[in-house]
Amino acid sequence: MLVMSTALDKSMEHTKWQQPLGLAYIAACVRDISDVSIIDCEVDEQYTKTLIKEIDADDQLVVGFSANTYSYPEALRLAELVKKHNPEAHINFGGYHVTPLADLVLRNRPFIDSVIRGDGEVPFRQLLLALSNGNDLSKVGSLTYRNNGNIISNPDAPLPDLDSLPYPARELLPMRMYFDNLKNSGFSKIYKASRMVYINATRGCPNSCNYCCLFNRDLRARTPANIVDEFEYAVNEYESDIVYLVGDNLNWDYKWLLEICNEIAKRKLNIKWVGVTINPQNIDEKLVKAMEKSGCINTFCGFESGSQKMLGFMGRRYLNNNYKAVAKILRRSEIITCASFILGYSGENEKTLKDTASFIQESSFDRIFASILSPLPGSYTYNQVCDIVPGLRYDDNPPIEKIKMSYIERYCDVSYQMLEHIRDEISHMSTMSFNIY
Repeated sequence: MLVMSTALDKSMEHTKWQQPLGLAYIAACVRDISDVSIIDCEVDEQYTKTLIKEIDADDQLVVGFSANTYSYPEALRLAELVKKHNPEAHINFGGYHVTPLADLVLRNRPFIDSVIRGDGEVPFRQLLLALSNGNDLSKVGSLTYRNNGNIISNPDAPLPDLDSLPYPARELLPMRMYFDNLKNSGFSKIYKASRMVYINATRGCPNSCNYCCLFNRDLRARTPANIVDEFEYAVNEYESDIVYLVGDNLNWDYKWLLEICNEIAKRKLNIKWVGVTINPQNIDEKLVKAMEKSGCINTFCGFESGSQKMLGFMGRRYLNNNYKAVAKILRRSEIITCASFILGYSGENEKTLKDTASFIQESSFDRIFASILSPLPGSYTYNQVCDIVPGLRYDDNPPIEKIKMSYIERYCDVSYQMLEHIRDEISHMSTMSFNIY
C-alpha cells in the first residue's frame, strides 16, 4: 500500500487535481510481484477510514508513505495508526523531507521501520522482495533501516533510466475525481480544459540554489519521443485535453525542449500543455513560438528575485540583466506566464525588495507567485537555521513557521511583517486577476 500524505494547514492554497506521479511510478514497478493500492489523502476526504479498511484486509502489509515537510506531521499520525492496528506491518517513508533526515527519523520514530532516500522505484521493489525472502535488507539500495538496534544506511541504488520506466499506474489513482475537481476550478474556466494528465519529463536539477532541498543534482531527462508517446497515451486512454508537464528546468537543454515542441506539432496532437518549470535563461523567440505552436498555454518561470545581489546570495547562476529581455519575450507571446519570487533570503533589505518590486512592475507578468523563504531540510538555509534554533538538529518534525521567523530575524535586514506586506503587494501586480483554485 502506498499513501500520499496531506498538509493539515489548509490555509495554504493547493490544487485538488495534482496526481502523485512518484507513487504511481512505484506502483507500476512492483505490481508484478505484489498487490498494490494507492491512497491519495489530498482528495480522499475519508482517507483515515480508507486506510483502516485496507489495513484490516491485508495480513502481510508493507505501507509506503510519501510526505513533504508540510504533510509529514499527518503522515506520522497515520503511520502510528497503522502500526497500532497491525504491529507486523512494515512502515516505510520516502520523499523530500525524510531523505536528508533518514537517520533522525528512525531514531525518533520507533513505529517507522525504514526510509528510502531519493528515487523510490528500484529500492521499493528491492524492499518488497527482501521482506518476502527472509527479511535481509542489507542489499536494498538507498535504504536506511534498523538492524539489532543499530541504524544502517545502505549505499544508494542506481538511478533508473527514465525511458525504461513503465507509465505510472494511473488506474490506481482516482482520475475521475481529479478531472471533476479541475472542471470546477478557476483554472478550467480560464483555460477551457478539464481532463488534465500529469506527465513527468525530467528529474533532478543541475543548479545549486542555496534555498533548494532537491536531493539529486543530476539532471536526467526522458527522450522527446518517449515523452510525446505518453502525450498520445493520455489522449487515447483518458481523453485528456491538457497535459501538465513536470520537470525542473525544462529549458535547461534548449534543443531538447524544442524537439519536444516540434514532435507534438508533427504528430498534430490536439492538446494543450502546461510547462512547470522553466528557468529565465535559454529562452528566445524561436523557442517560445515553438511552445505556442505545440499547444503550450501556461508556464511557471522561476525568477526568484529582481536583485542581482540577491541572486548571487541565493547561488542562482542567472544574470538579472537577461531577465528583462526574457520577460519581454514571454509578455509578447500567447503563453500565460506565472513568475515566481522568493522573499527573505539572507541579506534581503529594503533596497533589494524595491529592486524586485520594480522589476515585476516593469515586466507586467500575467501571474505572480511570491513566497517568503522556508528553510527546508536538505537545503543550505536549513543548515544555517540549525545553528540558531536550539535542538533543531535533533527534530525530524521542525516547526516551519518558527524556523522562517528565526531565519529572517537573524539573516535579513527587514522584518517578517514587512516581507508579508511586500509579498501581498507584489502578488497584486499580476495583470490577470483570477484564482485558479
